Amino acid sequence: MFGRGGVRIFGAFCLVAALTACARTPSEGEIRRLVLAEAIDQDLAQFVEISEFRKTNGYEPGSNSYVADIQYKVTFRKSFAEMAADLEKEAAAANSAAGRSNAERAVAGAANAVAGIGLLALAFQYGEFQAGDSFERSDRVSFIKTENGWQLSSKPHGAL
Repeated sequence: MFGRGGVRIFGAFCLVAALTACARTPSEGEIRRLVLAEAIDQDLAQFVEISEFRKTNGYEPGSNSYVADIQYKVTFRKSFAEMAADLEKEAAAANSAAGRSNAERAVAGAANAVAGIGLLALAFQYGEFQAGDSFERSDRVSFIKTENGWQLSSKPHGAL
């Protein structure tokens, strides 16, 4: 049906698929995808760019776990002052929105408070950054292999 060449290609494809599914360690691309998806607060993701991500080292402490040392660069798209001003505008708009119930205002106020805490954490970590400021980061993250593949089991300490 396939001929000799087709059987070889099909066999090679199956071998590659099997080896990929049984990877002993997560690939650098998988590490990047998992770290960026889990470690960056989605509300802040619009204000930062992560670049130059790379795994610098790694080891297997157990059969279903992996620890990776990573480095990356964080670049801010807006300054601390601009982000604080935007947050203040959002809070004022939420409080003055006509037709909102007290409960809706309370929820909006709580969301703004959480965002404010996140912004303060960024200021604590990076100072009063300006738009375009970049910071080199290094960290260590842990992964566990599950039935659904590798999962992040510890976020970077400097998570955004």
